[in-house]
Amino acid sequence: MKKAYTYSSSIADDIRSFIAFRRALGYSVSPSQECVLSNLDLYCLENHPGEAVISRDMFTGWMRRREGERKNSSHNARLYVLNSLARYQRMLGRDAYADDGQMRLKAARYEPFIFTDDKLSMLFRTADSLEPTVRNDTRHLVLPVMLRLIYCCGLRPDEVRNIRISDLDLHDRTILIHKPKNRKDRKVLMSKDLAVIIASYIVTITAFQPRMEYLFENQYGGAYSADWLRSS
Repeated sequence: MKKAYTYSSSIADDIRSFIAFRRALGYSVSPSQECVLSNLDLYCLENHPGEAVISRDMFTGWMRRREGERKNSSHNARLYVLNSLARYQRMLGRDAYADDGQMRLKAARYEPFIFTDDKLSMLFRTADSLEPTVRNDTRHLVLPVMLRLIYCCGLRPDEVRNIRISDLDLHDRTILIHKPKNRKDRKVLMSKDLAVIIASYIVTITAFQPRMEYLFENQYGGAYSADWLRSS
C-alpha cells in the first residue's frame, strides 16, 4: 500500500499544491520524491519555523551532504526535488532561492566488471548446484534459468525479472520485452537450447506454482524484486 505523507511546516501548503500542479501537468511524483518532500517539510519545521519561502540558508542547510549518503545520485535526487519546489514558488511570485547547478555532484564513473570465461563457468556451476532452502524452495530452479536468459539474450536484470509467461513464444523462440530503457517494446530471440531449458523449467516450476503470471514468480504471486536478485 502506498504511504500517505502529511506536511506540517510553513511550506506545507506549497508542497501540496506543487504535487497537485505536477500531476495536473501529467508528470509523476514518485514515492521517493514524496519521501524527500516529507523529509524537507520536517527539516523546515525543526530548523526554519515560520519561513514560508525557500531561503538560501534553508536551501544550503538541507543540501548538506549527509552521513551515510555515499551515492552522488542520492544527493542529486534531493537537489532536483528542492530546486523544482523553489522554482514553483518563484512561479507563484515568491522570492525563493534555487541553485544554479553548482551543488550538483558528478556521478561516479561506472566501471563494468568483465567476467572471464572461468568466472562465467564458476557462476553457472554455482547456480546449478544450489539446493532448496527453508526460506525459498524454488531459488535453485529460478536462478540458473534467469542467469542464462541474462547472459544468452543480453537482457537487463529488470527486464528478465518482469518477463510474463504470456511474453514467451517457445515455438518461434522469442520473448517480448515491454518498455525497456528506450521506452519501446522489442522482441528478443533465443537459441533452441535455451528454449528447451525454459520449457523444461516451466513444467517443473508449475508443480510448485500452478497459476503463474511471471516466468520468475515469488511466493506472493509477483515478480522477484531487484534486491532479491542482488542478494541471491
